[in-house]
Amino acid sequence: MVLGTRQKAELSRARLAIRRAYKHRLITLLALEVFVIFALAPLIDLGVLPHTALGVTFTMILVAGMLMLDLRSWTGRLLILLGVTLIPVQVWRYVRPGELVLVIHPLGLIAFLLVLSWALASEVFRSERIKVDEVLGGVVLYLNIGLTFALAYTLIENMVPGAFLLPPPLPSYPLHPAYFSYFSFVTLTTVGYGDITPVEAIARSLATLEAALGQLYPAIILARLVSIEVSQRDQKLRSKHREQMPQDGGRAAGDR
Repeated sequence: MVLGTRQKAELSRARLAIRRAYKHRLITLLALEVFVIFALAPLIDLGVLPHTALGVTFTMILVAGMLMLDLRSWTGRLLILLGVTLIPVQVWRYVRPGELVLVIHPLGLIAFLLVLSWALASEVFRSERIKVDEVLGGVVLYLNIGLTFALAYTLIENMVPGAFLLPPPLPSYPLHPAYFSYFSFVTLTTVGYGDITPVEAIARSLATLEAALGQLYPAIILARLVSIEVSQRDQKLRSKHREQMPQDGGRAAGDR
């Protein structure tokens, strides 16, 4: 089949768009997670977006996450496997939500985010230079912590209704992780407004763990970035000193 000039131009633009999306995949993932955490739930409550937008957005996060890693690594292959498996589970969750899928769905997303976070943490903490990707990776890693706990809280509340004391008006069940993203990030940042309260022991334990991580992570990531910056400055000073040494030696020889 011979393509015409117009079809070739459209195919070329599509390939260019794919290459750009792959190049900026970290920014795309960050934008999607920010949208889910801060904008999606209010827009659905206001009736601006349909409820199915939750599933569509989480599927886009899966696709963006699968593009993050190198397929030659075991984490990349595992992430692809989890992502491809979870996409039909996303459809199942919204078409026929039953007890089984309400367990598989959050557990699968938790596993996906844990693998993705492990790979991002490896890149951030192994890097010897401060680059934009490392900073963005640190932000995505922080958001992944909040989303992972939101999924865990959702799983607990759907399996054990009443594990959390929820404020009125009470939401309809089954709950979606977007509902608990508010509580998760309020806990992660240790704000704690008190409108949602963990009652069951496992819910309290998870909330305590998240609050501790919320205190430790910023301190650890800042310490790492500062150590990289100090190391870079030391390297520049040593390099500058080595460049000046032959010049100083030449001047000393001339004086003699």
